[in-house]
Amino acid sequence: AEEKPAEPVSRPTKVVKTPVRGGMQIYAAGGDLIVLAAVSPGAELLADGTSARTFDLAFDLVRRFDLGNLVSATYPLDRYQDAIQHASSAGSRGAVKIAFDLRDEKERYRP
Repeated sequence: AEEKPAEPVSRPTKVVKTPVRGGMQIYAAGGDLIVLAAVSPGAELLADGTSARTFDLAFDLVRRFDLGNLVSATYPLDRYQDAIQHASSAGSRGAVKIAFDLRDEKERYRP
C-alpha cells in the first residue's frame, strides 16, 4: 500500500485591526495572529501558531529586498541643518528620504 502525504495543517488566523492598549491580552488559540494596528506597551500578544506585527513585516521586507536606494542620505544629528537643506532640494536631487544616524548619539547621552 502506498503511503499518502500528510495533509497540510490549517490553522485559524486571528487578524486584529484596532489598536491594542496596555493591559489588553489578545490570544489566537490554536492559530496564527496578525496585528495590523498600534500595540501599546503592556499589551500581551499570544498565539499558538505564528504572530506578525507591522514592524516585523516591514523589517522582513527590508531584509529580503534591496531598499537602500529609498534613503538618499544619512546625517548625524549635529548636521541637522545640512539634512534639512538636502531634503528641501529633494526634487532637483531626486532624494526620496533623508535619515538621521543616531548610533553615536546613544553613547553621547548615556548616563
